[in-house]
Amino acid sequence: MSKYIEPVSNSRFYYIYLNINFKQVIIMEISNFDNMQYCETVGLAKCFTALGALLGHYLIDVEAVGFNDNSGYVYIALDNGISICSLVGDEVEYLATCSETGDEFFYDNYRDCLDKQNELNIAYNQAS
Repeated sequence: MSKYIEPVSNSRFYYIYLNINFKQVIIMEISNFDNMQYCETVGLAKCFTALGALLGHYLIDVEAVGFNDNSGYVYIALDNGISICSLVGDEVEYLATCSETGDEFFYDNYRDCLDKQNELNIAYNQAS
């Protein structure tokens, strides 16, 4: 079940309520939802499908869901630094980001992206 809630601080958010086994309610905030069009909603659906496939194999948490006006990507940002993203409804890509330089690396599968993100994290920790 999903429900729209009034804007807060001149920002528009869309909240999704997920009832898991009738015991737990998860609330996800989708930022910048009002700027999404048809292609972005198709892309976000693909991102959620990819997330669902990962949850059966990896222990991950979602940090943010939204739409980036600058890049045009919809994304689901995970707690491990990886984002599942889609541009104008295309197939999902997995994004690893260097926290030091901001460099972005796109992959077509999660495993390769996870390997790169781990490599970036190790390099960052060694430099610190």
